[in-house]
Amino acid sequence: MALTIGMIEVIIEFTLARAAFQLRPVLERSGKIFNRCCGGMFAGIGLALPLVTKSRLVIKIRCG
Repeated sequence: MALTIGMIEVIIEFTLARAAFQLRPVLERSGKIFNRCCGGMFAGIGLALPLVTKSRLVIKIRCG
């Protein structure tokens, strides 16, 4: 079982490293745009988190 987990880990890490190597030229050309998009999504998730958490809390209080 440990060998299976180890082999899966090696395959996943190799695949991620290979994908990163192939995406590197694309990210070098459009890295600033990519960073802004990812930053915007991260900020959006951060802003939405209190709203979702608060609404679920209200639902729990009303139901419970």
